[in-house]
Amino acid sequence: MKNALGAAITRPADAIPAPFELVRKHHFFGAESAGKDSFGTEMWRGSCGVGCMLAAILEEVKERPPSANECLELLGVKFDDGGRVNFASAAGFSALPVLDMKGRVSAALGMSSFGTVDSITAVSEHSDEDVASTLGGLAKALVLHGDVDGSVAAASEWLGVVSDRARAQAIDAFCSLLKRHGDAATTLNLSKATHGHWREDNFAGHSLTTRMFEALWKNQPPEQLQFIFLDGQRRIEGHVIELLLNEKEGAGTEGIPALRELKLNACPLIDGSIPSSIEYCANLRVLDVRGCCLTGVCVCVCVCCVPPPRASMCERLLFNF
Repeated sequence: MKNALGAAITRPADAIPAPFELVRKHHFFGAESAGKDSFGTEMWRGSCGVGCMLAAILEEVKERPPSANECLELLGVKFDDGGRVNFASAAGFSALPVLDMKGRVSAALGMSSFGTVDSITAVSEHSDEDVASTLGGLAKALVLHGDVDGSVAAASEWLGVVSDRARAQAIDAFCSLLKRHGDAATTLNLSKATHGHWREDNFAGHSLTTRMFEALWKNQPPEQLQFIFLDGQRRIEGHVIELLLNEKEGAGTEGIPALRELKLNACPLIDGSIPSSIEYCANLRVLDVRGCCLTGVCVCVCVCCVPPPRASMCERLLFNF
């Protein structure tokens, strides 16, 4: 390891590079339009490098990069149209030890063997016990102090980062929290776009969707819920909108009157339709279901067939059927 570090330190100065300008055809965090190229493609220009990333993540919360991908882009990492990552363009990439296909460091760096990339990453992760005691304890403390939204956020983080081995425990705790205190929550943010480090598989399956929203309605209607973000959760599935609005025969539901924003975009496994009870979400301003596998049977209900006072209840209705 000493030899490897010594080799890296003596490599060119791009180990800790000054900001450099990156021009590419895909927009990235902090970039500005650079006009169009000779083929008419919109190009984007922005500063990248370690200093740029540090400056961005130390900004006010609303100005920070929203996900890990945006942070990587600030280092010069590129993503192709298929979402594959190209690290070769990243700042300081040439100073990193080179791994061959078997996960061994090149002999030129003076090391005989090294763990695989997966094992290297695993070392930096916290144990399930630490995650449970920290985030579970935080969720409990926050709800005892009356901060239900903070408690839901802590429990969501627990569910998002836990390993497969301890996933069931995290689901039980999250659903229990929604069942007991969901009526006091104003925000349910499970967005993958703003939680880039979460494991997608942790939100997979019909059973999780059903348990989560049934728990939300179990004791009292979630009358204070204003914001629901599931965008980017590609593994979440089922009739999410029907479950969320408690749309079932004999339920006597009137939707969630306080709901202002419902974002389900980029969730291809969400199916079913938009139920008629959505017309009772009188404060709904944003409904984004782009990329969902909805039938659209009841779309006319929330756009055309609502009573006149609610005919323009949504400022932005984003459909893609």
